[in-house]
Amino acid sequence: MLTIDTARIFEPLLQPSRYKGAWGGRGSGKSHYMAGAVVEHCLLNPGSRIVCIREVQKTLAQSAKLLIENKIQEFGVGSQFRVLYDRIETPGGGLIIFQGMVDATAESIKSLEGYNIAWVEEAQTLSNRSLALLRPTIRAEGPEIWFSWNPRRKSDAVDQFLHGARPDNAIVVKANWRDNPWFPSVLEEERHLDLEKFPDRYHHVWEGDYAKAFEGAYFAKVLAEARKQGRIGRWRPILCCPFGCSGILAAPERKPTHVRFGFVSSLDKRFVFSITSRDRDRCLATTPTSSTTAVTRRRFAHCRMTA
Repeated sequence: MLTIDTARIFEPLLQPSRYKGAWGGRGSGKSHYMAGAVVEHCLLNPGSRIVCIREVQKTLAQSAKLLIENKIQEFGVGSQFRVLYDRIETPGGGLIIFQGMVDATAESIKSLEGYNIAWVEEAQTLSNRSLALLRPTIRAEGPEIWFSWNPRRKSDAVDQFLHGARPDNAIVVKANWRDNPWFPSVLEEERHLDLEKFPDRYHHVWEGDYAKAFEGAYFAKVLAEARKQGRIGRWRPILCCPFGCSGILAAPERKPTHVRFGFVSSLDKRFVFSITSRDRDRCLATTPTSSTTAVTRRRFAHCRMTA
């Protein structure tokens, strides 16, 4: 009898569903869970056909093949699988193959119609075109399409589909480093290094946030410190601003800060900010406790915020 340890965060994905997704930051164990689930499915359903997909896969080194091979050995079931150069033969005459989607056409992808499972790894890079081709193709009995990804942009196809459209026949979980019972010490060191030295990208890399436009900016460290101290708050949208931003952030330690898109600086519920560019228009920005007058210029202007 084979026993497979599963992190609690992934337990909902054990239920059958047309679409399954696991997203979040680095070190969460998403790919390891999916690779283990591929091996488990092959053992429980002899003869299954599974395709592991990436948007771009020029070599097998860019695929999940090695990770699946490692899971086969970890589970001690190597005698039931035959690992070949470009594919893995599974119990009952089944098959695991690896394919890129960037060059796929409606005709070339027809060969996948008999496959039961498609696992899209690094799904944040999957294009809308590839997703549209893939979905109606995986249609064998009880077909499922799995996605694992580290969020990049809200406009990415997988985010629009699973977070925007939110199909009823989808199970999606968010997993981060703290959800991984086997989070390795070397990654814990890397996480702390990013938190201390590179706070502008920390939440994207480790917490599954979307990539920020201000990554690398000089004020990122003090904004991260404000977040850590609980000084980040939400305010009413600045409806009068031509670029339609809504104030979100708190000014760190009363220091002037420049931010794009007019993020609002606030400390002790009082703030004043100006947006500087070329064509000046005055507008009124309100908060739950006060109002202030700002000078706005053109879209994508930088904002000078003072508390």
